[in-house]
Amino acid sequence: MHTIEQATEGRWQQGTGRGLIRCAAPLRRRRAGFTMLELLVAISVLLVATAAAFGSQIASFGLIGSSRDSSTAMTDLEVCMEDLLSGTATEMVVAFPAGQPIAAFDGLHLRDEVITPSYPGWGGVGALPDPVDVVLTATWSDGRGRPQRLMLSTQVAR
Repeated sequence: MHTIEQATEGRWQQGTGRGLIRCAAPLRRRRAGFTMLELLVAISVLLVATAAAFGSQIASFGLIGSSRDSSTAMTDLEVCMEDLLSGTATEMVVAFPAGQPIAAFDGLHLRDEVITPSYPGWGGVGALPDPVDVVLTATWSDGRGRPQRLMLSTQVAR
């Protein structure tokens, strides 16, 4: 009985007496590199990770700006409060009427910044209560144009 070895290109092999039979095709070598599908998946994963990182950075920059604005507004409120408290309570109420913007602090450091005093518990007529509640309110527009507000309050004894 003759046997035929499968040649490198051979697809036929002699059987046990019935003639030639077809053998399975030889395994092809896998080419080195990536398939298009693998590349698309890898790029998609990379894009999602990059978008998430940049999204968190943008949110972080927004929070930093908001914090900076709030800190600046609080500093302006503290300086304004010192100006108010430099005189007596009666002088303060006359020099800085309730609900009227304080001109020295209009647009000082922030966009559209306005500081207004109010005196809760006193309607503007009659004797001043002792102690007098003083509330300063700073309003401004943030980087996106949204209105912001911060308040500082104290009590002044006469």
